[in-house]
Amino acid sequence: MASNKVLSVAVDFGTSCSGYAFSFQHNKENIKTSSWAGGDYIKAPTSILFNPQKEFDSFGFEAEDKLAELSKTGTHKDWYLFKQFKLVLMKENKLSRSTVINDVSGKQMLAMDVFSAGIKFLKDTMLTTLRIQSMIIRDTDIQWVLTVPAIWDDAAKQFMRLAANKAGIPNESLMLVLEPDAAAMSASCFSMLAEGEKCMILDCGGGTIDVSVMKKNSRGSVDCIYRPTGGVWGGTKVDDAFQEFLLTHFENDRFQSMKQHEILLVQRSFESAKKKAQEPSAVNVRIWLPITIRTDIDQLPIRQSIVGDKLILDIDQVVPLFQKPVRSIVSHLQNVVIEPEVSGLKYIIMVGGFSESKILQSEIQNSFPSIDVLVVEDPSSAVLRGAVVLGHDPKIIESKRSAYTYGIEVISHFRERYHDKSKLTVIDGETKCKDVFDKVMEINETIKINETKVEKIYGPSQFGQKSCTLAIYRSKNVNPSYVTDSGCELIGQLRVDMPDLTGEKNRQVAVTTCFEETELRAEAVDKTTGRKYTASFEFLGY
Repeated sequence: MASNKVLSVAVDFGTSCSGYAFSFQHNKENIKTSSWAGGDYIKAPTSILFNPQKEFDSFGFEAEDKLAELSKTGTHKDWYLFKQFKLVLMKENKLSRSTVINDVSGKQMLAMDVFSAGIKFLKDTMLTTLRIQSMIIRDTDIQWVLTVPAIWDDAAKQFMRLAANKAGIPNESLMLVLEPDAAAMSASCFSMLAEGEKCMILDCGGGTIDVSVMKKNSRGSVDCIYRPTGGVWGGTKVDDAFQEFLLTHFENDRFQSMKQHEILLVQRSFESAKKKAQEPSAVNVRIWLPITIRTDIDQLPIRQSIVGDKLILDIDQVVPLFQKPVRSIVSHLQNVVIEPEVSGLKYIIMVGGFSESKILQSEIQNSFPSIDVLVVEDPSSAVLRGAVVLGHDPKIIESKRSAYTYGIEVISHFRERYHDKSKLTVIDGETKCKDVFDKVMEINETIKINETKVEKIYGPSQFGQKSCTLAIYRSKNVNPSYVTDSGCELIGQLRVDMPDLTGEKNRQVAVTTCFEETELRAEAVDKTTGRKYTASFEFLGY
């Protein structure tokens, strides 16, 4: 089923870089992308600058350059520059609306304010582009698509949805799609598959590596045949390795004295060096170093590699910087391809900015000689372009696989031969079993998008109860018995309103859940009256 929206707009808010793309329903193949730095880049660095009053100032290259200029005169210290902060949504154990994050100098702001400011900038810039082209379109005609890593949990997805809402994108106009799913929809990926063929989408971004395995069905759409997997092995790990290299060969005090504009120039110089190192004819690379680092180095072994203001590294010194993330990626893929569902894999299709790395490409090709490894044209924009396609035709992906076993904590009637005696409790004179894991969805279970509904019957435990709050757990195990079992994790709550007291404790409310693209949705119906009630998930703060 195609979307009834006039315009599909995708926003890729990445760890390293961000951008947007769009196309109109009447000409949906004509996808336009964002343009930065005079048209040289489709994506801009995900760098956001706030003034001392914590008000948004600028984004991308402009944000980095402005803080660099301020640092030359020492007037930058009260400003806030945030870079590579997206990974906090994975690293934060208890992500909430009040989570704070550090800027490059350690100063803190609310993560929600930082994320929403970045999304709002991309949204407003895109709308300005339309106005400049004299295109008038109503807000209700736009389908917004926000891409998220496949390995994100429900709390991180909910956080991004709320950040987008705060940025001015209403819920009813917003889809969240997984990055590798979006990448698979770019024309070069999707059209090459024949019916029954399987492909792995390997989305290698700056922060995360996301893996999705798909199979083309007889209806021309695709099914995700293996649960989403991945890890934090993106291109920024190469940058981290370079920083460790510098710290190993220079005193830490030298780095502490570097000014912000010097740090920025070293980072940009290394970014160019990474690309140069992967050219077939490359023998060495040159990385600019500020005078702060390269003076008085007579006693350092690295002095022989410094000529003028450049650090000159042989290729065999640069390649090891890639080894740790590359090995992690290959090892993960080796574990995935041996799974029964993935047997007979035809293609590994590489997308994302890190997929441009010749070192990574070579390792994957050598590790999987019987599988065709393909790198799409312009891999850094594949997610953006594919997300636009999904905005027009969300039903292209018909089914997914659950990443976890999900369940609700319930109290049930105690059965002597079945339940653990330690779980016995007495409520209103009745013998009950507590901590029961009532399974809603099983790990790797096939889920029809927007169609599969799991109905569970719940009721009040007390007289006069007008709402019911159910604890949601997840596990990597197939059949947990109790929410206290090893591997079970509390991830949120499902709140169900039941204001009609007819029947009191004998009331029954049917709660149905389904997957809407990437997120869980719930509905509740009173089995006696037929009334529909509000049911909502809350994953933040657990």
